[in-house]
Amino acid sequence: MPDAARWGAQICDALAEAHTAGVMHRDIKPSNILIMPSGFVKVLDFGIARAVDPYATADRLTEPGFIVGTPPYMAPEQARGLPEPRSDLYAVGCLLFELITGRLPFQAPDAMGYLSAHLTQQPPSPSSVRAGIPPVWDDLVLTLLSKDPEQRYPNAARVSQVLRQFERTPEPVSPAGHEARRILTARMDRAMRASLARRADLSRNAGQKDTVVRTPPQVETTVQYPPTVPFEVSWTGQEPLSTYAAGPGHEIFWLMSLLSAAISAGSFFLLADLGFETPESTAGTKLLQILSVLGLIGGGAVAFLTAAAAIGITHQIGKHGRERKARSRWSLHVGGQGITTHSSAGRREIPWQQIQRVSVERIQSSSPFRFTGIHIDPEHGAGKPVKLRPAGWPYSRRTLTARTRRPVCVLGPLTKKQRKELKKALAGYGGQRWVTRAHFTTDSVDP
Repeated sequence: MPDAARWGAQICDALAEAHTAGVMHRDIKPSNILIMPSGFVKVLDFGIARAVDPYATADRLTEPGFIVGTPPYMAPEQARGLPEPRSDLYAVGCLLFELITGRLPFQAPDAMGYLSAHLTQQPPSPSSVRAGIPPVWDDLVLTLLSKDPEQRYPNAARVSQVLRQFERTPEPVSPAGHEARRILTARMDRAMRASLARRADLSRNAGQKDTVVRTPPQVETTVQYPPTVPFEVSWTGQEPLSTYAAGPGHEIFWLMSLLSAAISAGSFFLLADLGFETPESTAGTKLLQILSVLGLIGGGAVAFLTAAAAIGITHQIGKHGRERKARSRWSLHVGGQGITTHSSAGRREIPWQQIQRVSVERIQSSSPFRFTGIHIDPEHGAGKPVKLRPAGWPYSRRTLTARTRRPVCVLGPLTKKQRKELKKALAGYGGQRWVTRAHFTTDSVDP
């Protein structure tokens, strides 16, 4: 295991340099790691690397709908077509898992099986696969294999520091670790020899006229997914609030107030009929007297409180009805570039690169009605793209409650089909940005 720690640290050193330069490798695997006779490690084949900034170059290796990498070592977000520097750390986790156990964290018959496992299954701990692995290795590898990039180590340099502390970890008694390293090293050696042989052939034939040399790829690394369909919908602004906002539900307070008042009045008349306690009172009479007093006090208190709440909400509804509302047509578009809204405030575009999380939930405000809307958490350093009221907000002066997650668009009347399509678009284009616990407040306007 000290070898695994030393090699892993050197791989992370190379990745740290690449990430600092703004480049992601995207294909860390045994055949791209060369162990020199001196014991030093070289990371090879940056042929499918790309800039961390998706707008750094107009020339892209892949078209939308494609992903690039090797499925057995591919991070979940990379499988969704949204790689980032910590995707390389996930691949390092797969490589270290294989190095110390002799097998990959997931077993699958084909590329799609591997991708599905990376997206949905939790990896086993290395010590559950092979006995004798220290707990610190479990913590390191499972952290690298976290589904959420935010849960992994912050950068490759930090992983290198941790691995260098493992170089002095004692070897397990079982010889299985030596066998696993021998097998993996042999795989690396065979892959590198084949790669060098192909390149030598290309060099020899480079000067020959009219010679074309085709070398088939060793691993098929491009997978095409069904394209995500953009979602678009618009509203006239004339729809009644009842079609897309849940009411305040003040009727329940009036009902509770009347019921509590009836209980209190009944207890009073029962107590008056029984009279106060006398020496001739029986045990049953005394019990009824106690219950009547409790009913009178408790029922009166509940009736007072619920009546006060009902009056307050009714006043709010009246104020809401008298308030001038700024109603206008608005629309929503969710696509590959991000979220776009049109409203009286103008056109607003929020690219996915500026969004950390996106969800559908209730808009927090002082209105007695409950509106549902799309919310985002802006990425750090992305500024404040949603300073204005959300598109479709019907009030001209009523303010929203301050919070980190900001509403982008009020969701007007939607059918069940439209809601399903909206969630699919947010999940497909947003990837791990999509918060799956999202919900809708109101019912569908039609089946």
